[in-house]
Amino acid sequence: MDNKLEFSAQAACKMLLHAIRYPHAVCTGLLLSPIIEKENGDDNGSTTIRVTEAIPISHASHALAPNIEIAMNCVGNYAKDNNLVISGYYQADRTNEVGPVDIFEQRVVEKIGETFPNAILCLVTFDGEQARPHLDIHNLIDGKIKRRSSQNFQFVEDLEVLHKIIFSPEKLHRSIVDFDEHFNDISMDWTNPKVSQRIDELIVNM
Repeated sequence: MDNKLEFSAQAACKMLLHAIRYPHAVCTGLLLSPIIEKENGDDNGSTTIRVTEAIPISHASHALAPNIEIAMNCVGNYAKDNNLVISGYYQADRTNEVGPVDIFEQRVVEKIGETFPNAILCLVTFDGEQARPHLDIHNLIDGKIKRRSSQNFQFVEDLEVLHKIIFSPEKLHRSIVDFDEHFNDISMDWTNPKVSQRIDELIVNM
């Protein structure tokens, strides 16, 4: 049966902020989750996959295998230190409709699936007129990537709250850092602690 899937405000906002910062690029990143546990009292083995963090990887080196491998190693160590695991991969594109899963996406998700069963592929697009985000979610199931029903995942925060954060007047997207920037300047922190703090503050004040 399908596992439940839940995105935290931190994970959702960082994916979307990454896409907004680079509107003419394909933005990619990794999703992190706590180790999956069975729901209390659920005898059928149902679990909830909670995506609690998103790490922006690229806006300029999409589909370059060496870059994603280096990033996955770094993020894997970061996840381990924080009792998390790499659970998925996101790709955000503000210029095109969601197309079929390509071979690069397939291979990245398969790699994640070696350590995280039912690895997630999240394809992000935006409504052209109102810039409303749309998530097309897939899972790796029995070696194949299969689309997840839109009724089978949820956000911790209401979409209206997320929209207000990502399009806030302070333009928080300008502060998001990905690995491409880190590779050019190692002082740039791809864990985005300041963005994380500001997202929490905005949620509390809404």
